[in-house]
Amino acid sequence: MPRAFTLIELLVSIAIISILVAILLPALGSARNAARMARELNAARQAMVAFIAYADDNRGGVLIGYASDEMLARGMKVFDDAGNPLSGPIARRYPWRLAPYMGYHLNALYLNSDAIADMRREGDLGQFADLAYLYSLFPILGMNTRFIGGDDDTGAFRTTSRRIFGRYWVERIDEPRDPSNLVVFASARASDDLAQSVVYHENVLGFHRVLAPRFTDAARTVWQDQYDPKSVNPILNSGSVHLRYDRKAVIGAFDGHAETLGWNDLRDMRRWSNTATRPDWHLSPR
Repeated sequence: MPRAFTLIELLVSIAIISILVAILLPALGSARNAARMARELNAARQAMVAFIAYADDNRGGVLIGYASDEMLARGMKVFDDAGNPLSGPIARRYPWRLAPYMGYHLNALYLNSDAIADMRREGDLGQFADLAYLYSLFPILGMNTRFIGGDDDTGAFRTTSRRIFGRYWVERIDEPRDPSNLVVFASARASDDLAQSVVYHENVLGFHRVLAPRFTDAARTVWQDQYDPKSVNPILNSGSVHLRYDRKAVIGAFDGHAETLGWNDLRDMRRWSNTATRPDWHLSPR
C-alpha cells in the first residue's frame, strides 16, 4: 500500500514551492521587462529608418512634427492603411504620415498586438475614423515635435513666431550638428484621464508627442524636478516621456540609432534642440 504524505510533509512542500515562486517571479518580471525594452528599441530603430526614408523621399525635408491645417489645405495628403484620406488632428499627428514608410506595419508603432486589438475593439463602437484617431493618438513613441519638424501647436509655422525666434526646429536631414545625441522619438505615455477615456485601455500606453524639458521660459522647466512614474499628468511631470525601463526611456536618435537614457541625460536640452548650447538652454528671441 503506497505511503501518503503527512500533513507536515505537505506543509513543508507548499512552503518550498512558495519560496521558489517568490524567487522566480522577480526574475521572470525582469525577463519580461527586458524583452519589452528590446522590442521597443527595435521599434525606435524602425521608426528612424522610416524617418530617414521619408526625408529621402521629400528632398531632404524631415517629417513635420505636428502639421498645420494650412499644410493639409495646401495639398499635404495623408491616408490610412486602406487608402482612405485623413484630415484634422489625425493627419496633423505624425503616425499616419510615417506609416507608409513602415509599410503600414502598425505593430512597429504600437509594440504589441494587444494594444492594436484594444483600439480595434474601441473602433467597433463608432466609425473607422475613430480607429484612425486612436492610432494617431497613442503610438508607443512620442515625437520631439517642437524641435524636430516643427509643431503648429506652439506657433512654429506662423510669421510672428519666425520673426521673433527664427526657425528653431530642424527642417532638413542635413542640419543637425550632433545627430547621434539629438532625440527624435522617445518612450511616451498619455495622461491617465486621456488613456482611460478609451473604453478598452488596458494595453493602450503611448502618446504621439513628447516635450523637451525647456522651451521659451528661462525661469522654469516644462518638466518637474523629480520623475514620478505614477503621475496622473505625465505632460506636466516629464513632457510625457515615460521612463519605463528601470527609470530609463527608449529614444530614437537623429542618426538612426536607438538607446535608453535616464532622467539626468534627458534633462539636457542639447539632447532636444539642435541649437542648444548648454543643458539648461532655452529658446529666446533673436
